[in-house]
Amino acid sequence: MPDLDQIKQGEQEARDRRGRFPKGRSGNPAGRPRGCRDHVNRAARLSFAGEGEALTRKAVELSVATARLAAK
Repeated sequence: MPDLDQIKQGEQEARDRRGRFPKGRSGNPAGRPRGCRDHVNRAARLSFAGEGEALTRKAVELSVATARLAAK
């Protein structure tokens, strides 16, 4: 098992004196895999499919009601 002090020392060498990574080098060089968050977006699209008009209408109703209260 690697020593945590050695790991931290390796991280410190990759960063500048302010703790930032140099340009062109990040702490996660592999980055986020393609499509790993797509399942969340897909689920949201499916759950709101066909309800866009109703949601828009409700948002307008709420904003009109709020404007009326603010005008009082």
